[in-house]
Amino acid sequence: MHRLLCVPLALVCALPLTAQRRGKPEAILERVACYFVDAALLGVQADDGKDRLAAIPAVRAARADGHPVFVYLFDSTATEPKREGFDKIVFGNEEIGIALRCFRAVRVDLAGDAEGKAKWGRKLPVFVAYDAAGKSAGEVSLAGYKAQINPVMNLLERAAHGRVKPTLEAFVASYRDIVRGLEVLHGRRETLRGRRERADDKKKPLLDQEARELDAEEQRLLQAEQDLLERVKPPPRDPAAGRIISDSRGR
Repeated sequence: MHRLLCVPLALVCALPLTAQRRGKPEAILERVACYFVDAALLGVQADDGKDRLAAIPAVRAARADGHPVFVYLFDSTATEPKREGFDKIVFGNEEIGIALRCFRAVRVDLAGDAEGKAKWGRKLPVFVAYDAAGKSAGEVSLAGYKAQINPVMNLLERAAHGRVKPTLEAFVASYRDIVRGLEVLHGRRETLRGRRERADDKKKPLLDQEARELDAEEQRLLQAEQDLLERVKPPPRDPAAGRIISDSRGR
């Protein structure tokens, strides 16, 4: 049976409120934010004459390498506040960001594509996923940019089935525990640094010992992260992939 890594409650509760207000450190965002490669639909049809998404070079490369693919179709001319709010909710969700580590993610703007808008326009935004064998895992429409997390996660889970073991849901839960632990440690280390700056020489050895204990806990979590990623073997992040939003807050 799959066992989730559990971060001690005392460690979770120790996160300073000031750290929460400052937002997430870069090292955490690198782990949980959503990264997409921007692409356009080709002017020619795919080999089967129907699936233009499958002909996108980034999608073809991922499928050739045996990686599941997640495609986000949107229209940049849509009402900007509505679309930005949608992106912040959906792609600011930590579970989505972690799940996408197991995918090659591609974002396609249909603003200048008449054929694409004729096919998907009324359904945008649309998510399409392919499994590791290159077969379609389905399509999800959140028409009107009404942000929902569950339909997107369900699509990702279908596409990851058989490739991410035991399940994508289990991977996300375990990895999220690790990330939360690292985030808590970051906050505790920042607090400790401030305490040491204000401390007299008599207290500094005790604070230094506390710092070593934090380092040891961090190494334990980093090893757990490495072990988990080695089991799941997510694809390397494409150098061309960019982060959709700058912060990530979870649900």
